[in-house]
Amino acid sequence: MNDEEKIPRQPLFYDDTGEEEIEIDLLDLGSQLLKRWMWIALIAILGAVIAGVWSYYMLTPTFKATSKLYMVSTTEGSMVNFSELNLGTSLAADYSELIRIRDVAEAVIEELSLPYSYEQIESMLTVETVPNTRIMKISIVDSKPEEAMQIANMVAEATQRILPERTGALKPKIVEYAVLPKHKNAPNYTHNIMIGGLAGLFLAAGFFTFLYIIDNTFHTEEDFERVFHMQPLAIVPEGDISAISDKVETGLGSRRKKKKKTANPRPVRKGDIPSPVVSTEDILGI
Repeated sequence: MNDEEKIPRQPLFYDDTGEEEIEIDLLDLGSQLLKRWMWIALIAILGAVIAGVWSYYMLTPTFKATSKLYMVSTTEGSMVNFSELNLGTSLAADYSELIRIRDVAEAVIEELSLPYSYEQIESMLTVETVPNTRIMKISIVDSKPEEAMQIANMVAEATQRILPERTGALKPKIVEYAVLPKHKNAPNYTHNIMIGGLAGLFLAAGFFTFLYIIDNTFHTEEDFERVFHMQPLAIVPEGDISAISDKVETGLGSRRKKKKKTANPRPVRKGDIPSPVVSTEDILGI
């Protein structure tokens, strides 16, 4: 149908409150999205490229160093009794919070002469308890790999020294010191590019789905029949009708001219009686 004569679709049905409900044909929606697959793919690729460029140029690489504490200490030579094992299990959860106290962070800042505040050290610090064990992992994330290693080791030593004095609990053992990290902890370029591509994909699909939902015009005969339950008598072709009619007239005129040019008179055959030649003088009687 002509774009200038778009007929709005009638509501398919109403609910009990009289409000219009929207019915979406998923097959039709899928076909409309498939028709625009090139645009969707292009937007998805664009999102992936933007995410990759942003991750590479805008995000600062960080490194992660981890030291480990064992929450059991011996009190009688080298023997570990059962009560100490149970106490170490219960203290592991408590120490994961006590490590974050201000005294530990300030001791680390003083020992290493760091230009950081307590809040900055706390934001770098991550404490995890290994499930079903008495082992704690102290991790530091920093933009400088050597500094991350030094802070992680100093936090473990400050925890071993300060917390038993404050709580009267068992002294934990450092079972593993942090080493210099060789690989970046973040950003993960592959992960970010995938997230950017998926974001572009869903954004494009959502945009074209929105256009499909708000489109209330008839595009096919089936749309008309589904709403009015009758077949259309005629379909107005899209485009400039006057231009089409001019082309048709031009074509017909050229065909007529060709026929006139190619039409040859019938050749005179033997036996044909020639028509008498009558001059003007004979007609006038001169």
